[in-house]
Amino acid sequence: MVTNRSTYTVIAQNPRTGERVETSAPLVVRSDATPVDHTAFVAPDAFRNLESGPNLRTVFVEPGVDTNSFL
Repeated sequence: MVTNRSTYTVIAQNPRTGERVETSAPLVVRSDATPVDHTAFVAPDAFRNLESGPNLRTVFVEPGVDTNSFL
C-alpha cells in the first residue's frame, strides 16, 4: 500500500484589499481505496432544457474578483 501523508495549506488573497487568509489541514492519500463508482445519479439529458432555455444571461467575469452571484 502506498501512502502519502502531509499537511497542506491553502492561501487566498484579495487583490483589491490585499487581505489574506490561510488554512491548513492534514491529508492522507492511500492507494488501497475502493474503486470509484462512475454510475450517473442524474440522467444525461436532465439539464438539457436549462442549458438551452431562453432565460440564459451573459455572465461577465472580472479576473481575480468574485463579487456577483452566478445564479
